[in-house]
Amino acid sequence: MQRACSRSEMATLKMLREDTVKRFERVVPAKVLLVDDDLRQLETCACILTMAGFPVLTARGPVEALSLATKLEEFDVAVIDYEMPVMNGAALAERLKSKLPKLCVVLYSAALSIPASDLETVDTVISKGEGITALLRQLWSLSAEYPSNSCPPHDAREPPAPQTQNRRIAHDFTQ
Repeated sequence: MQRACSRSEMATLKMLREDTVKRFERVVPAKVLLVDDDLRQLETCACILTMAGFPVLTARGPVEALSLATKLEEFDVAVIDYEMPVMNGAALAERLKSKLPKLCVVLYSAALSIPASDLETVDTVISKGEGITALLRQLWSLSAEYPSNSCPPHDAREPPAPQTQNRRIAHDFTQ
């Protein structure tokens, strides 16, 4: 069960909607599987993504995420934390992509160090330190760029930018 958004979350969402969502009024939002073992983080992120118009299903860990993916198979994007019990986000990404090959995987994590070999299994890495705004921009960008809501082919992705771990460079929506 999801909790209600706080006033500060609602204010943030209102600002984001005015700045970002207007730019994609005709875009069909990607269907998101959100996976995090931190319940507060999971609920907060789910609340904001839902208020931004994304259909969101939550999983409190890798086992629940795999169960949902097996039953539903209707996700466009999986937003996954890296540090979780049972298996890390990269291992989960690999298993999800074996079931859903067109699934885009965004690693949204506060982990300070992620081995390069683990980055091969994900499409984008966004630090939680960049905030929910970076995640929302990436999700809207994916929804806008790929109307079929499928990830670009691996060779179409740009290499990581020098200052960031992002595997795809997000668009600048401030213009």
